[in-house]
Amino acid sequence: DLVSSRHRIVLVWLYHGSNGTPCKRTRFCYLLESNNPRYQNKTYIGVSINPFARLDRHNGVKYGGAKRTESGRPWELVLIINGFPSDSAVLQFEWLWQHFDTSRVVRKVIGSKVARMMKSQHGTEGNTAMLKMLIVNYPQLYESSQLEVSFLHPKWLQTFEAIKLEEQIQDSE
Repeated sequence: DLVSSRHRIVLVWLYHGSNGTPCKRTRFCYLLESNNPRYQNKTYIGVSINPFARLDRHNGVKYGGAKRTESGRPWELVLIINGFPSDSAVLQFEWLWQHFDTSRVVRKVIGSKVARMMKSQHGTEGNTAMLKMLIVNYPQLYESSQLEVSFLHPKWLQTFEAIKLEEQIQDSE
């Protein structure tokens, strides 16, 4: 099946890098989207050393998924981010992404009003807008390395590329 082979290709690339040498054991930040029609726009942001195995847990295929994802099953991976310089950097990034509107770091750079407005945009589009804002405005989280965002479907890459951060800021003023 195409999805499974795509997952294997992405996973090999993430674990071995573009130059073919194995990467150190690292954590990935990922975004899930619910495919359940009753839970449209429900998303989940997490961290794992193997996002594909973690997806099986979120979907109940294997034991141990997050309690928060039980109601939105089935879940689909939207994107995976790797290249963080340390485990603490990926966990800090995850926290900022999850708590975008309450983080002092975020509010200091873009303002409380913009942060609240961006957080109020639900679903994959809202989360990719916040992700883009984090990548553009917080290089100190990953300055010793380069983040790589892998979109698992072209439509999500197109969504990400279409986001105009300047418009997000102007709309909230």
